[in-house]
Amino acid sequence: MNNTVFYHCPICGNVITKLSNSGVTPSCCGQEMEELVPKTQDPEVGEKHVPVMTCKEGCMLHISIGAVIHPMTAAHHIQFIYLQFKDKDGHMGGRFVNLNAEDRPECDICTCSIKVEAVYEYCNIHGLWKTECNEENCPDLKCLEQKDCCQQQEPTNRCYAQSAEEKQKCEQQEREGNNTDSNKQF
Repeated sequence: MNNTVFYHCPICGNVITKLSNSGVTPSCCGQEMEELVPKTQDPEVGEKHVPVMTCKEGCMLHISIGAVIHPMTAAHHIQFIYLQFKDKDGHMGGRFVNLNAEDRPECDICTCSIKVEAVYEYCNIHGLWKTECNEENCPDLKCLEQKDCCQQQEPTNRCYAQSAEEKQKCEQQEREGNNTDSNKQF
């Protein structure tokens, strides 16, 4: 599996990922950025940081941060969730869900026509965390076996991944029949 690589600026706190690796380390604030190495377990803080995947209905994958839900305050919060996948042609891709301190640290993502490789999350205090999707971590995820189930129906403006607040807004718009926010379709 090709892993997504993230970098962090120790001066301003920017976090980036590379779309293409030319071998040059990115820089920010006049110096090279630090490559973030994702943690996968830590008995002291891991129960609140390791991404947890569960299936919802059909092809929907629910991702929550931590076996015990991670706190979300201005001082300590999850900044983003990133789903790394391969499409049906074997190309690597990913989907970001940016979070605010007011959001719940979770999202729902459609897994149609993709093979989930890993889920990452970034905590502003404890750094980058990752769960690989393999038989050990994802033994019963039937939603990952669904293929093209959403593409077999008429296209919709259904929101597949967003914060809890955005999800409520999206569901309200769907009920009213005026969901036009294409940025929330994943």
